[in-house]
Amino acid sequence: MGGVGKTSLARAYAQRHLADYGIVWWIRSEDPSAIDAEFRSLLEILLPPGEAAQVTNARTTAFALLAREHRPWLLILDNVPDAASAQGLLPPAGNGHILITTRATAWFHQTTVQPLDTHAAVELLTTQSGDFDRTAAETLAEELGGLPLALTQAAGFVRANALDLATYLRLYRDRGAELHLEGRPADYPHTVATTWQLAMDRLTEKTRELLNLIAFYAPDAIPVHLLLHSWDELARHRVIGELHSYGLVTPAGTGKITAHHLIQAVTRNRLHANSSLPDWADRARELVMSTMPKELTTSDGLAIWNLMRTHLHALLDHLPPEHADTFTVWHHVAAWTGQAGDRARARDLFAELLPVRERVLGAEHPDTLSTRHCVAFWTGHAGDRARARDLFAELLPIRERVLGAEHPVTLITLGNLAQMTGMAGDEAGARDLFAKLLPIQERVLGAEHPDTM
Repeated sequence: MGGVGKTSLARAYAQRHLADYGIVWWIRSEDPSAIDAEFRSLLEILLPPGEAAQVTNARTTAFALLAREHRPWLLILDNVPDAASAQGLLPPAGNGHILITTRATAWFHQTTVQPLDTHAAVELLTTQSGDFDRTAAETLAEELGGLPLALTQAAGFVRANALDLATYLRLYRDRGAELHLEGRPADYPHTVATTWQLAMDRLTEKTRELLNLIAFYAPDAIPVHLLLHSWDELARHRVIGELHSYGLVTPAGTGKITAHHLIQAVTRNRLHANSSLPDWADRARELVMSTMPKELTTSDGLAIWNLMRTHLHALLDHLPPEHADTFTVWHHVAAWTGQAGDRARARDLFAELLPVRERVLGAEHPDTLSTRHCVAFWTGHAGDRARARDLFAELLPIRERVLGAEHPVTLITLGNLAQMTGMAGDEAGARDLFAKLLPIQERVLGAEHPDTM
């Protein structure tokens, strides 16, 4: 992945083993048009003064000289675009080693560079920033996902602007997109905001579409085989392979991928700058909702929920906060949470949704009343039957006034009130409520309707 520290590791290796080689040379390989100049600079130390400028093909000449060089040499090819590009950069002979850094994955012999663990990330942040607040450093390291480039940018910004890490952390949470552009390391040409841009610009339209969509989900174990169930299977494998080949995602098991959350953040920032963020967030919502069953009544439905729940929660953070579609997702997530067995969490999610719907839609809007019903329902199923009884008792007269005393939804509320009254210990009260409900159900729904029976 870009910014994960490949160049820094290659530089550290070269510095550590400088005495083991007679020649150490660095080739910046990402720009094909600059390769000749990179090798011509090498010729200036391999040839007598003035002769390098007379050479027609600097690369071929450098290869020939390295093949005859008796001293061991190290050639570092940094940021090679892909395996095909590397073929023309490899000396065919000579007493040397070649170290290649690349984001490409199509190599037989490679070492994958991972983000730093927490301990190493904290050491980097504290030593480079000069602020040894390890608590703030740990939190910031987690926010930045251990990405060395992001950590170095943060530390450089803190030191340059006389801040502390806690202040940077607060600023980053509010204005991360701007800070991704600040504090470029002196020895690296990119910032977090630009390090993946070249790869993103090279993506095919279909692959860029997938990158835009997954920017709104949780970063880990994104089940693309489910999300892209309507795509042609071969096309699906191709776009995943393309993202992987540019180091923008990594495989996470069959049909799943993982994306570093900073890549997701940079993608969202790009969409925001192009004023297309709401459109893509909405497409991500439609995609994930199309995979979910209406209710978790089967083992297959529960399995899908287990794959999707973290992504649904992440999606809620990126949807417009007071939009009807956002409320719908929130409502479904709460219901699925309860159906999957976490009844207390379902109650809390509905309780968090209720005041938002009251403020935006009004206290007696049907959707608001539906949320009140769900708060009462999951309060009872979470174990507080007396509180649920009271909530249903408060809701019933509002239902009667808004919908009518014999509306089917009003009757459901009355039925739930009766049930919770009995479960709260008032069995006689429950009997009387059910006795009140029965003739209404018979009249409205029919004597043999399942709800009547």
